[in-house]
Amino acid sequence: MDLEISYMEIIDIGRQVSSKAEEFSNCLTKLKNVSESINDNYKGALATDLINNLNSDISEYSNLSNKLNEIGLFLQSVGETYLKVREENLNGLQEG
Repeated sequence: MDLEISYMEIIDIGRQVSSKAEEFSNCLTKLKNVSESINDNYKGALATDLINNLNSDISEYSNLSNKLNEIGLFLQSVGETYLKVREENLNGLQEG
């Protein structure tokens, strides 16, 4: 079985995932600002329920954003590690 890996593609995909995680995190920041604005400007049971639901969702989505970023960083690390090992192996073959 032949295993073909494009190290640069793995690194690029990792960067793209991290970039999307950052965009997602920015959206969550905007959502947090909306929640805070509602909290500052509206009172009552309906506003409290809405804020509680928003904050719960924001917390869960924040965890998702963190996981996406971890995946992006992991993919970048895998690609960079494979590239480094490949270069070391090629250098070893040339010296040997």
